[in-house]
Amino acid sequence: MLNKLWNPNHAEAWEALAVVLLVITVLLVIGPLTLERQLFAAVLSVAVIALLAVSVSKRLHEDEDKRR
Repeated sequence: MLNKLWNPNHAEAWEALAVVLLVITVLLVIGPLTLERQLFAAVLSVAVIALLAVSVSKRLHEDEDKRR
């Protein structure tokens, strides 16, 4: 399983990275919101969305490969 998490061709790698960034984002938002924290949380949120989009794309390609 650890091999899958470090392989960028597998969706699990992108999902694991998205979860880590999501946890960091939540921890940032829990504290007092300064402008820097708000901007950093916004950037991390966009990164999480992008990583999840990559993950969905990888899963679709994996499904297509299995059908062939």
